[in-house]
Amino acid sequence: GARLDFIRETVRFNGLSTADPQAVAKMLAPFIANVAGFFRFEGPTKVAAWGIADYMGVARNDMDIEVDTQRSGWKQFIMDRCSLSMRVVGDTAYINDVQADFCRGLVSGSGSVYPVLNATNLRYHLQGNVREVNFQMLTRNLTGQAANQYRGYLSGQLELDGFLDDPGGQTATGQGWIEIGAGRLFQIPLFGGLSEFLGRIVPGL
Repeated sequence: GARLDFIRETVRFNGLSTADPQAVAKMLAPFIANVAGFFRFEGPTKVAAWGIADYMGVARNDMDIEVDTQRSGWKQFIMDRCSLSMRVVGDTAYINDVQADFCRGLVSGSGSVYPVLNATNLRYHLQGNVREVNFQMLTRNLTGQAANQYRGYLSGQLELDGFLDDPGGQTATGQGWIEIGAGRLFQIPLFGGLSEFLGRIVPGL
């Protein structure tokens, strides 16, 4: 249900929806619609949400959102299944308890999305863990081409900051590590000269 407060320009709500997440986000608040607009939803999605939404701005936003979705993600990273909880206070969305199935592996993490002064774009901070992602499937997702020459499983940890609306990922900065097991590293363009150098030291790496 929902209850409007015309004096405070807010709506108090509590509901469960299986409708298009983009449409649900627009009903909740402009800020939520802006955040959701950066993501892709290609499969069935269930959204439970409750709290207070400021329908004229962001100052009075105070809500909780739980999402369980299939075939959804960001840019070319489409998860087979993903669940997360989100806490929205004012103009900041805190994303917690992310659990996802991706390329036959597991992804977990948390993060936040928030505006930056004098910028129209939204900034993000993410931290996550990847475990035993199928390397062949991952490279195919990243390049859009067949990647039969790549084998193995990728695990790692990453902390990343950047702007959501950044098609080439040029604003992204961060740190982390990756581990590739049962696979070949030197053929991957991603690693450039480092891969070539390691391949000369240890042939077949």
